Amino acid sequence: MRRTWIALLAAAAAGCTPMQWMRDDATPQQVDADFQRCQQAAWQEESTRTMGFSAFSPWISRDAFGRPFMFQPAGPFYDPYSDRYMDEQRLANFCMRAKGYALAPRK
Repeated sequence: MRRTWIALLAAAAAGCTPMQWMRDDATPQQVDADFQRCQQAAWQEESTRTMGFSAFSPWISRDAFGRPFMFQPAGPFYDPYSDRYMDEQRLANFCMRAKGYALAPRK
């Protein structure tokens, strides 16, 4: 039982470790500049793809008679990959990895 608690505490402590982007030949200013560029590019890509709508905003559709109506996407049909903010973060992470960076625990 004691080992279980120790293992749980170790896992919890490891899960709280702050991470940072690192590359051997990059200065902290260069890392920040690259991260800002990647975040901006990810934001632009998602803004173009979603045209300003997030997965949580109301969507406009048409009924059988062609009348417009708005509905809130939720329930069992919610797709986590349609969440704008998660996609934006995935794109920014991909951009940083493409530039040669890796996430590592902060020293």
